[in-house]
Amino acid sequence: QAGPGSRAPYTYSGLTLAPSPFSPAVAAVKAAVEAVAGCAFDTALLNLYRDGADAMAWHADGEALYGPPPTVIGSASFGVARAFQLRPTPSGRAEGRPDLPATRIEYALGHGDVLVMSGTTQRDWQHAVPPRCFGGVRVNLTFRATAAFKAREAAAGRGGVPAVKGG
Repeated sequence: QAGPGSRAPYTYSGLTLAPSPFSPAVAAVKAAVEAVAGCAFDTALLNLYRDGADAMAWHADGEALYGPPPTVIGSASFGVARAFQLRPTPSGRAEGRPDLPATRIEYALGHGDVLVMSGTTQRDWQHAVPPRCFGGVRVNLTFRATAAFKAREAAAGRGGVPAVKGG
């Protein structure tokens, strides 16, 4: 889904998608996530995990649609709790970040939890939702700001996505 001014088709994870306007329910969740993240978003992606077998492989988000880093990603989880894992990228450790741990970090994201990734997270870390041996539906909404939206926000004096320190 996308906000006003974000109507062009876009490609995400190899799929070309046509955005639709935010539903009232998604707009309400977006507003809550924006309050936590401290910035505005103009796109939302919904990931449906039907059961423990549905998963998201290790990756870092770097779609050109969202512009250069730092990219802020806000997400809200609903339904059964699922593990959300982070691991440092080899390039992150090689680019002067020997402080990054050699092991992965895991969070249990439950119903109503909000997670914000910002700063150098997408450069220095990969994230995944691994398969698990239990049932239950989980929905995750992720919110991002496109490069075009950030430019419009900056031109209007609103700044769009704030500068973020740290990782």
